[in-house]
Amino acid sequence: MPKFDMLNLGKLFCRFHLYYIFKQNSYISPMIMDYDLLWELAGYIASLLFLPALLRSTRPSYKWFSLAGSLIFIIYGLVIKAYPVCLANVFVALITSTILYKKYFRKEFFKVLETRTDNYYLSEFLEYYKKDIFHYFPNFEFNQEKSVHCFFILRNMNFAGLFLTSKYNDSILYLEMDYVIPGYRDFRTGMFLYQQYVEVFRKQGYIGIISPCFNRKHEKYLKKMGFELSMIDEKRQFVKSFK
Repeated sequence: MPKFDMLNLGKLFCRFHLYYIFKQNSYISPMIMDYDLLWELAGYIASLLFLPALLRSTRPSYKWFSLAGSLIFIIYGLVIKAYPVCLANVFVALITSTILYKKYFRKEFFKVLETRTDNYYLSEFLEYYKKDIFHYFPNFEFNQEKSVHCFFILRNMNFAGLFLTSKYNDSILYLEMDYVIPGYRDFRTGMFLYQQYVEVFRKQGYIGIISPCFNRKHEKYLKKMGFELSMIDEKRQFVKSFK
C-alpha cells in the first residue's frame, strides 16, 4: 500500500490547478507548466522580499516582508529538499516574528519629558535629524519664544519623538512639529499623544490643534490620529478637536 505523502499530494493538486488554468486560458505560455521553473521563481521572489527589510532595517513595518520571504523559503526548501535552507529560514522567521510581536503587540511604556527650549540636547537632536525633519516639516523654524509645548516622547525610556507647538489663538494650538524618529513609526507613539495625553491639553484650556501637511505620508499619519482636512487662512490644513 503506497505511503500517504502530503507533499506529493500538494504537488499533484498544484499541477492540476495549473493545468486547469492553462486549459481555461490558452494564451498563457506553456512555460507555466514547468513546475521546477515555478519553484525557482518562488525562490527569486522570496529573495526579493528580503530586500525592503535589509534596505530599511529601522522601519518595523518592513519586517513583514522579511517574514513573508522566510515563509516562502521554508516551503521552497521543503519542496526542493534543501533542508539547510529550510532550517535557516525557520530561525529567521522565529526571530522576525518575535521582533514583530514585541513591536506591535507587547504593552509599552510611554512618558512625556518636558524640556526647556534652550536645552542643549534639544538643539543637538534638531541638528542630528535636520534632514529627515525637513522632509516632513519643510517650513519648520525653531522659535524659542513662540513655543507653548516642547517635550520629548519617551517609549520604554528611549527617546522616540519630539513635540512642539505654538499658539494659533487662546484656545487652539498650532503644531510646529510632531516628529517620530525612524524605528518608532508604527503609529503607537502618536496614539499615545493624541488619545491619552490629549487630556492635558484640555485641562490647559485648549479645544483643538491645527497641523500643516506637506506630503502624503504625513497626511496618512494625521488622518490616522483623527485630524480632518480643512481650509484655514486659505491654506489646506488639518484640524483635530480635543472635545
